[in-house]
Amino acid sequence: MEIVKAILSTCKEGKSKTRIMRETNLNFRLTRRWVRRLVELKALNEFQGKYYTTDIGLEMLNKINEYELVRKAYRQIEMEIYDEIGSSKKVKRKLQQKN
Repeated sequence: MEIVKAILSTCKEGKSKTRIMRETNLNFRLTRRWVRRLVELKALNEFQGKYYTTDIGLEMLNKINEYELVRKAYRQIEMEIYDEIGSSKKVKRKLQQKN
């Protein structure tokens, strides 16, 4: 999900595969594979050698961001519950590692 988010964010303004690769810190093989898949899903559109995030891609990006906010809130609630019931430090550390 992080890769998809990085690529879609990077391509909002239109980027070549090389720029996508550099700005997302992916190798060429992964960049090519993910860009191809996102084009198939119509999340990216290629025009004159540059890739642009489509409306579908922007919606995907919004959903990813929403999911991350919900996940973060859930983790926070989980931590608060364990604090309230006086859980062991070991359980608390495991939860913190998930963030």
